Amino acid sequence: DKLLQPLKLLDQSIKGDFYSEIESLANSGARNIAVWIQMLVSVVSDLEVVRIANEHNQQSLVEGHELILARWADPTNSSIKVLTDYRYAAECQMVVCDASPIVHSVMGSALRGGHGSMIGFDYRQKRVQAAYLNVHPLGWGIVYTINFESLLSEFRNRLLRVVESYNNDTTMHQEMMVAQGSADGR
Repeated sequence: DKLLQPLKLLDQSIKGDFYSEIESLANSGARNIAVWIQMLVSVVSDLEVVRIANEHNQQSLVEGHELILARWADPTNSSIKVLTDYRYAAECQMVVCDASPIVHSVMGSALRGGHGSMIGFDYRQKRVQAAYLNVHPLGWGIVYTINFESLLSEFRNRLLRVVESYNNDTTMHQEMMVAQGSADGR
């Protein structure tokens, strides 16, 4: 029992760090994209901004990250028009990718001037951290998502490097090990 308590604390600490880091990454990604788009709009047309955003989505963003731009499709602000192509459209598991809860609830908040982040499922039914905000003066919404699987893999690799560094430290008289449990918790 004395061994389990420190391990439980370590587990809680790692989970806390992971959730904090993914939220911070998504929020900073959304803010950076908003600044970038505001700068682009001052020098190119809206259509060119969308084309450049699509290119950035496909070629420049880290795997597992995605940028979605949208605007209201009608004057009553009841329908959302997604402007960018979905980065992973080939994996879309819904009849219509736009039916994703991320697109409707989060993008709706962004288009109404809101900002924030949430954990949810994207149009591929993958768990994501989504950050959203409004791009002034365009009135466009940005949703920036990070897939948990891709960040978890990066986080796991970083943890392994820390453990390896600890174990290579010749002043330590103990060795750390990392084991991965199965989906059922064993």
